Amino acid sequence: MVLRDVSIRNMSFDQMSDVVKPKVLGSLYLDRIFHDKPLQFFILLSSINCIIGNPGQAHYAAANMYMCALAAQRRKRGLAATAINVGAVIGLGYIQRENHQALDRTVTTLMRLSEDDFHQIVAEGIEAGKMTSDSGPELSTGLLEMPTSLPNSPPWSRDARFSHFITILHSAEVDATTGREQPQAETIQDKLNGCKNHDDVKTVIKDAFAAQLRRMLQIPGEGQQLLTMRGNEIGLDSLVSVDIRAWFLKQFQVSVPTLQIMGSDTMLSLAYYAAERVPDEIVPQVATARPSASAELLSTDGGGLDISAKGPSSDRAASQRALSCPDTEQRQNGVESYDWDVESSPPALVISPEGTAIEGVVVVAAAPTSPPRVIVLTGASGLLGHHLVDHLLTHTAAKLICVAVRRLKELLQSGRLPTHERITYYGGDLRLPDLGLSERDKTDIMSRTDLVIHNGADTSHLSSYSALKASNVESTRYLISLCARRRIPIHYISSGGAGLFSGEKTIPEASVTSASPPADGSYGYVTSKWVCERMLERASDMFGLDVCIHRPSTIIRQGQDTRDQRARLDWVNELLTYSRVLRAVPEVRFARGALDLVSVDKVCMEIIHRLSSPRELPGGRVSYVHEAGDTLIALDQLRLIGGDAGHLFAVIPMSDWLLQAKEAGLHAAVGALIEVLDSPGAPNLPRLLKDADLAGKLVDTTKTKQQVD
Repeated sequence: MVLRDVSIRNMSFDQMSDVVKPKVLGSLYLDRIFHDKPLQFFILLSSINCIIGNPGQAHYAAANMYMCALAAQRRKRGLAATAINVGAVIGLGYIQRENHQALDRTVTTLMRLSEDDFHQIVAEGIEAGKMTSDSGPELSTGLLEMPTSLPNSPPWSRDARFSHFITILHSAEVDATTGREQPQAETIQDKLNGCKNHDDVKTVIKDAFAAQLRRMLQIPGEGQQLLTMRGNEIGLDSLVSVDIRAWFLKQFQVSVPTLQIMGSDTMLSLAYYAAERVPDEIVPQVATARPSASAELLSTDGGGLDISAKGPSSDRAASQRALSCPDTEQRQNGVESYDWDVESSPPALVISPEGTAIEGVVVVAAAPTSPPRVIVLTGASGLLGHHLVDHLLTHTAAKLICVAVRRLKELLQSGRLPTHERITYYGGDLRLPDLGLSERDKTDIMSRTDLVIHNGADTSHLSSYSALKASNVESTRYLISLCARRRIPIHYISSGGAGLFSGEKTIPEASVTSASPPADGSYGYVTSKWVCERMLERASDMFGLDVCIHRPSTIIRQGQDTRDQRARLDWVNELLTYSRVLRAVPEVRFARGALDLVSVDKVCMEIIHRLSSPRELPGGRVSYVHEAGDTLIALDQLRLIGGDAGHLFAVIPMSDWLLQAKEAGLHAAVGALIEVLDSPGAPNLPRLLKDADLAGKLVDTTKTKQQVD
């Protein structure tokens, strides 16, 4: 299954083919194979999308309708067949679009189906598909009854064919015995009006949120039990998190950051977060001074958002304090608290000056050569990784050993990973304790490796530190343990966001670990990068390792990289893409600074240059490199994105831009990330400096205006 949301008006033939072919051809080939065989069952998994529709997924709906037609045709041939129009299946953790089925954007009006529900649906499909069954060739699942009064009801609710799903809510129920009207159930607002103190407000929000979670997730059990759990424990994905945020905003006029919902906070802490920020007018009997909301951060991929402070230094200091000192109540309400000295500790391996490890392993292999003849690479299938493989093959003579490659067989068969006599691949996963390597493979690889490039990472900007620790931090710790024995140099691909917590306007090519991340592990991706930088610095001191830390800014996607599924979750890429689609940009009222873009070729060549050049490190064994500054677009000049087309784009309110972009196909979770960009009190993100100055220049507004005129 391939999802590539785009409106019909903007859909290319390739985009249509990419989505239609897997379902149509896959179904067709299976039908040909079993054309005349009387199977006990023949199940085709379609989507409820083809029944209710979804903006931006016309090609996906067409592919699913083909499956329904094929099931009907098989039934006419006297063969078993059922097409199941599946709804939203949840409860299995975060959606990873590269290897899990994504939910439709209409998920807010669908029943959440559990894994057990799905198993039952398949069983029903088997029964319904038998020739002795009275059921038709299609089985549709997951639609909810819609009350007529529901605001923002889905488009299908206005279609007469779905009228049996529409329920009419009366203002009051009538007692069948007395004929008298019974009072309506008390609304959330009624309960808030009756609150006498802040504890009452907490109780109302807590109880309402518990009930809402049960309804949204269709999870059995006590709602109060859900409040003690975190998002990844109850299967929250990015779309459900957006639904939760919308519910808080509607019921309590409180904007709970999507990053916080999917972070390390418990559901209870989210309820208390809202209770602290409920406006006075909806709790008229509670006269309590409100603490100022703490700053909300936007995780960036590789420092793509570059904000320069323009306010007084006291504002920067306050922002830094907010980042490093989470409030006491949040800790009391179940938020984890991390000791960053412990998290960034190198592996428990000590090597004596003679080269003998305390563990009893004697270092007898030859020292690594320079330039390297054998390079170990992680993250070979990612945006930077697959380009880096090509550049290393072209510009060096080194042999490449790519480890921890997920779905290796699939990637090789599809051609997304190159085959070459100088490349050896090992399947695995960064989350596994040994990256998936056997003891024999590990020993063989590390005995001949001259240099390691650790590029692999889970780049989910909506995930908490705890969710990313295994893939991003523990993998680094493990590689350090392998490299320490022979003092194999490590090149670590970090992120410009690692300097987020410094509170400074600019970041030089130097250490950024003097200021720590928030203790609760929020802003998980950039926090994991900070932890790894600190761990590598400490490992260099302990083991004498040569370390080079690379901090690329946002890599510009071009060609095929703009069309894969991961591009849809790259917020900078999507901001630029949908600004061009809409010919309009969102108004940025609060944030200041610039989008910092860099070409993938520049990043790759800078890395290769550092691999091959003699190293002069007067300050120690750790060096820092910023790959940044090809293009800087000021946030208050985003309309200049249209300059290459010969005109300036319109500037419209952020809310309007997001609404139009989502209708055109923008992923809801990416929209939430972009929205945080314009949040009041957002901290200043540092600009990456190259040596004494920036590598690029801000777009010249005057020059662009003259060109347009």
